[in-house]
Amino acid sequence: MSKTITELEREKVNLKEQKEEVAFWQGQYLECQEQIEAFLNQREIVPFHDGRYTDIIREVYMELMCMRVGAKNVPKIIKTVMEKMTGMTPQRLPGSTFAKYMLLEARSVALVHLKEEIQSSEGNITVGPDGTTKYGHHYGAISISLSGKTMCMGMRDMACGDAEAYRKLLEGIITEMTGDDNDQVRQVAVKIKNTVSDQANVNKKFVTLLSEWREKALPHVVENWDTLTAVQRERYVTINYFFCGLHFLVGLSEQANKTISLWESLVHSGEKVGAPTLPGGYSIPGESGTTRLVRTVFKAVQDRGCEKAGKPVQFRDFLQTQGQEFIIYFAEEHKTDNRLFTAVTADLRIVSFQAGSRALGIVSKMVTGPMWRFMEENGHVSELTPLYQQLYDAFKRLSTDASTLMKGEEFIFGEETVQKDEVFDKCTRHEDGEERSKEQRDRAKKEELTQKLQEVGGLWKTPSEIDRQLLSLQSGQQVKALQTQLTFRRYVLGTPNTGKILNVMSGRKYLSAEKLTANLKCVLRQAGDEREERQAVLQTEKEKFQKLAEEERQRHTEAPKKRQMTQGGTRSSWAVPNTPAPDKPEDLIGKRVKHLIEEFDGSSKWYYGIITGLKVRRGEYMYTLVYDGETETFSFPLLDDMEKDELRIVPLDPAFIVGRRVDHRFCQEADREEFWYTGTVTGHDADTGLSTIAYDFDDGDGDDDDDDDNNSNVFEEPVIENYKNGDVRILL
Repeated sequence: MSKTITELEREKVNLKEQKEEVAFWQGQYLECQEQIEAFLNQREIVPFHDGRYTDIIREVYMELMCMRVGAKNVPKIIKTVMEKMTGMTPQRLPGSTFAKYMLLEARSVALVHLKEEIQSSEGNITVGPDGTTKYGHHYGAISISLSGKTMCMGMRDMACGDAEAYRKLLEGIITEMTGDDNDQVRQVAVKIKNTVSDQANVNKKFVTLLSEWREKALPHVVENWDTLTAVQRERYVTINYFFCGLHFLVGLSEQANKTISLWESLVHSGEKVGAPTLPGGYSIPGESGTTRLVRTVFKAVQDRGCEKAGKPVQFRDFLQTQGQEFIIYFAEEHKTDNRLFTAVTADLRIVSFQAGSRALGIVSKMVTGPMWRFMEENGHVSELTPLYQQLYDAFKRLSTDASTLMKGEEFIFGEETVQKDEVFDKCTRHEDGEERSKEQRDRAKKEELTQKLQEVGGLWKTPSEIDRQLLSLQSGQQVKALQTQLTFRRYVLGTPNTGKILNVMSGRKYLSAEKLTANLKCVLRQAGDEREERQAVLQTEKEKFQKLAEEERQRHTEAPKKRQMTQGGTRSSWAVPNTPAPDKPEDLIGKRVKHLIEEFDGSSKWYYGIITGLKVRRGEYMYTLVYDGETETFSFPLLDDMEKDELRIVPLDPAFIVGRRVDHRFCQEADREEFWYTGTVTGHDADTGLSTIAYDFDDGDGDDDDDDDNNSNVFEEPVIENYKNGDVRILL
């Protein structure tokens, strides 16, 4: 069908408009192309225009300062990036002072952004107050969650950290954000409907104060407030109080530490075991041995553990060749390297600490691990409520018998929530067989006896203590207490049941309190006799050694006398022995002595010095000696000189020892293994007789989280007395 003249005219007009539009965009294209070419050919950028720095420069400075770039480095970074990546050079860049001002400007921009987000949000606001104290200053912060976003409203330095201070902090930030507009402040306050915190007392009070503040603002914001019913008003006023799940996990760890501490105290009868028994060892108050073991092991072998004493690289190499229980072998190999590994080795030898670590591993796999993953999933905090209830029900049920959890047979949140790997298999592995069952029964019996022993005042160690404890008990309790004491010594301490003295029954009848008391005192006497017998054996061995030493000295006395040149003379041989020889030849090392030397003119003179070493040459003990004021070392058979009274050990003067380097010997109680620690004597108290020693401990405890007075390497020791006993050696 042919078109009308009107339609043709209309198409002609449309075609003309389209041509004009095409021509316009062609012009725009050419203009943009010219600008691109000009930009590419431009070798400089103009950051300053019309008396101010451009917005682009200001934004770049803000971004870099918020990334914690140093104010002095901001212009250097911008210039380097522009020159290296674009080949352009800025005409001028603001300095460090401008960069610092940009932080304040960024704060204002952030408040404007925060205000826009709150005004555009249709849902309620959740606020979370938090704070910390550093170097005596308390800092408070307020975070908010709205429309799926979490933002920080601000952080301020606060004079104190009480609930009212946090409420004022929140009100102050909102007032600054709204420009001190009371109406807008009330509108924001009313939109706050939820809070989330760790449920500390301060936060609980904060919720109360926040509710009161919102209640005052509601009549100014909600229309027809006066006409609302009490129930409707209560809905507006009520604030939902949510709990931070991560703090719940922290609470579980704290409770686990307390429970393990109590259990360890019962198992070991309140005695210290492991690292605290080492020389200079300590334990953090309230920390269980299991927790200490876990902490120190990670410090020893983790990449971000101890900077000074940790060995993460060596540990990774060690893992390539070792199988199960590798940490025990690795620690044993390095136990003498530093105090950290010495402590780790000592704790690893305690079976109860190993059992506690295994239990913590099972809890991590079954409880805290799944809970943590639930919390990291997207969703509302209220969705965790059924999981908390499920966990509560499981804990209540397992409190009577947790064997199914320990065996890996019960999954609180479902088997699919547990990550089954080699760690899980080792923690839940239980060996079958009669021997394993017997071992478990024996351990359970010992634990039960240990608990009963604590209920009757611990282990009674003397006859007087037995009488005193019995007087404090009623007649019906005395028999049970005595039975516990005898049974504990038999099955836990392994005391021999000679003559059935540890039995609590005779002829199917329980023994009376009088008979049990007599038997227990007899056991104590036998133990005392055994100690005396052991001491007698030790004394016999000591006398035997002294006799051999005396024969050795006698042999040297009868040997031909030799004259040796030293410091321009020879040693005299006229003196009468009056200084006793040491029990062991090595006990002379580190002693300050005076040595009688015969001069060229025939006179004799005493020279003072320190014995620094010992060697055996052709069956003869040769000591190295350095005289005061000399650096040269001389060698002599000083045992001969001591017998002839040409060598005398000088009593240690406190004035001499202060400032000196010494070696100090300690003995580990568990296996009697000896350790020598080097240190400097820094002072001496004449009243107590104790000297202060700063040891050269390389224990690796210099990280911030472990800084405390217990971690010092300075101790008070009886240096003078230990020097007499041969436990202190003076160094040059």
